[in-house]
Amino acid sequence: MNLTSGALDRHGLRPDLAAIADWIAPGSRVLDLGCGDGALLDHLQHAKGCSGYGVEIDDAQVLACAHRGVDVIQQNIEAGLDMFAGSRFDVVVLSMAIQPAAAQVEKFMWGPGSKVGPNTKIKPQNCVTAKDGSLTCDTKVVNPPGDTKAQPVVQPFKN
Repeated sequence: MNLTSGALDRHGLRPDLAAIADWIAPGSRVLDLGCGDGALLDHLQHAKGCSGYGVEIDDAQVLACAHRGVDVIQQNIEAGLDMFAGSRFDVVVLSMAIQPAAAQVEKFMWGPGSKVGPNTKIKPQNCVTAKDGSLTCDTKVVNPPGDTKAQPVVQPFKN
C-alpha cells in the first residue's frame, strides 16, 4: 500500500497525513519538520484548532505553506533546531523527511527537564520500505550500559 500518493481523504489529505492527523489531539501545539506544502498543519488548524509551525527547505513548498496561511520557517533541519530551544510542543512530526538528522533530534530532546543525555541514542527499528521507496521506522531510546535509564519527559504545552 502506498500511503503517500493516490486518492486523498475527505479532508484533502494524503492517506499518511490523514493517519497522522488522527493521532493528534485537538488544540495541540505542533512542530512539523519537513512540512511540505503545509497540508497537515492547515488541516490541523482548521479541523482541530491546533497551532504551530512548519519547517521546510524547498522554496516552492514554503510558498505553498504561505498561500495556505500556515506559519512556516524556511530552514534545513539538519542545520539545527536551536530556534525552538525555548518552545514547547505537544507533537513533533517528522514525516517523509528521512535524512541524517538524528543528532539534531537527540540534541533537541536534551532540553530542560529531559532525562535523556548526550550518550543516549535514538535507534530505528522495525523499518519497512514501501514500494515507492519511502521508509517507516519505529524508534527506541537507548542509554549506554551503566548509564541512567532514558526517561524522556513529556510535558504538554500549557497556555
